[in-house]
Amino acid sequence: MSSKILRTTCARDCPDACGMLVEIEEGRIRSLRGDPDHPITQGYLCYRTNRYPAKLRSSDRILKPRLRIEGVYKEIDWDQAFEILVERLKETLDRHGAPAIAEVRGGGSLGLLKPLTSRFFRALGAVTEFRGDVCSGAGSDAQILDFGISDSHDFFDIENSRRVWLWGKNLGASWIHMLPVLRRLVDEGMDLRYLDPMPPAAGLPRHERTALRPGGDCEMALGIALALLDLQPEGFEERLPVPVQGLESFTSLCRSRSLEAWARAADVDAALLRTMAEELLDGPVAMHLGWGMQRRRRGGLAVRCVDALAALSGNLGVAGGGSCFYYQRRGAVDKEIMGEPAKDARFLAIARMGQEILEADPPLRFLWIDNMNPVNTMPDSARVAEAMEAVDFTVMVDCHENDSTRHADLVLPCTTFLEEEDLVGAYGHHWMGAVQEVVPRPEGVKTDLEIVQELAERMGMGSLMRGTAAEWGDRILRRELREVGFDRESMTRGARRRPDAVEVLFADGRVPTKSGKVELVGEADYREAPVGPTDHPIWLFTNSHRQSQASQWARPESGSLKATLHPDAAPGHVSGDVVDLVSPLGRLEVVLVLDPKMRPDCVSIPKCGSVQLGRSGNTLIEAVETDLGGGAAYLDTWVRIEKEED
Repeated sequence: MSSKILRTTCARDCPDACGMLVEIEEGRIRSLRGDPDHPITQGYLCYRTNRYPAKLRSSDRILKPRLRIEGVYKEIDWDQAFEILVERLKETLDRHGAPAIAEVRGGGSLGLLKPLTSRFFRALGAVTEFRGDVCSGAGSDAQILDFGISDSHDFFDIENSRRVWLWGKNLGASWIHMLPVLRRLVDEGMDLRYLDPMPPAAGLPRHERTALRPGGDCEMALGIALALLDLQPEGFEERLPVPVQGLESFTSLCRSRSLEAWARAADVDAALLRTMAEELLDGPVAMHLGWGMQRRRRGGLAVRCVDALAALSGNLGVAGGGSCFYYQRRGAVDKEIMGEPAKDARFLAIARMGQEILEADPPLRFLWIDNMNPVNTMPDSARVAEAMEAVDFTVMVDCHENDSTRHADLVLPCTTFLEEEDLVGAYGHHWMGAVQEVVPRPEGVKTDLEIVQELAERMGMGSLMRGTAAEWGDRILRRELREVGFDRESMTRGARRRPDAVEVLFADGRVPTKSGKVELVGEADYREAPVGPTDHPIWLFTNSHRQSQASQWARPESGSLKATLHPDAAPGHVSGDVVDLVSPLGRLEVVLVLDPKMRPDCVSIPKCGSVQLGRSGNTLIEAVETDLGGGAAYLDTWVRIEKEED
């Protein structure tokens, strides 16, 4: 039997948006591999996506709508499901108004058509919206304050760097396609620094590691800045490639402590801070910032302090430099197509999803959740589950059973990214690709777009959503990009680099802030680091794992949850001991793995384990917002170890 090779793009929540070649035989996937012609993927896929085809026909796949009746789920047909949805929506609008309705979406798929669901709901009126971005909100908003935009130099501009600092960015876990580039550059003589309380995942080339104090990023950056200011000649700010504003206040902040005091606060040597300041002046130095460092109560402040280092050392606006946190994956999208929130819309904090829903006044009556498993992925899992149950009618759109579908009133089955058409941008580079239906979907399963299109038709709003996925793929792109041939059809033949993306940010010496200058963080912005409870002395890290993409695991979860920590953090214990991690919010059974590479005040577990199986760190994490961007302060959580009682 002959087979055929089809091209598509991975739409999972990962920075790389890999190009893929899928071999199909008799309607089934025979093989899946990276596209060798994709400039970033270059033929290599991660472990978890290589194994994704097995999930298409797994036993937990949802194939028909499910309605919960007196606590028991019953399969129904689509016609019944839409009748119920229309009845519920109209009743809610008539009795309680649009603010009683909310739609919330996560990053289960990064397909750029997914937000079209918001277009429908916003057309109902002033529905309740969720504000913030739990994953990257603090860092993105920090850079918008500093630079007017959160974007990065071209992926390959790193080849122009003399030095690279990976600040809280663990490439082996979260940006694997940069690894071969760095290996080559390090072999050619480039210097690499890795600054993170956690040891790096496998594969990082030769580097100098600094295991700074958890949450000590602000103090480390300010200490380097103090040493940098002492090294700079008088009037240096007049010669910076990108002008700055607020230097006096920033200087006062840096000089509010001695170099030694900043070093103690970051738990590093003062001599290291001086050395790193000297390195910044011997650039270009590219600083790549990770997501973990800004998932703290001071996450935005941390990013702003590092941004200031790039600006004041002359590493902005130059090839091989930059303070790179994010790539604008939605940069090609015409945002007006999605619709804007109503001017009088009510906003709830997504980082505090459970509490915000439970405390909403007037209460939510209808909740629509798509591309998201919030009970698993959001802080304070128990409160999120309680909130889903408290809403009069909760709808989940998902392709597999999970911790959240068990708390929905109606579950609607949707396609996976291998069974639908879409577009996807990356947040780890500037290339975009087409998502194509490479394998037939199971009978009766619909795409997110088809679901909301049918719902719109039945609500008398059909014209709002009509169009094929391919047509919408072009509609959502900005007109000026389409006019130069940047369209969906061209992306079906291979990844395209966004034509509006520059090689070097701010190369013309201008930033899109109101002043046209970098807005430096100042004295009034600084906050002291939070301190954990004295009876919970260990910082909890819930880290990315090679076998999972958020809550989507490559293989069914099994066995005991492993917690990795330094031997000094668990005196009297050995690897293999079963203990409880206890936070002020709850407890979690784990098996210890002792590792001398860990800091003695940290413990690490994989993120997004199953709540039902007792493997979720989010059951221990309090729902607290970051200082900027409405992010979730996942990593400002403290635990203690308790020996299990027999």
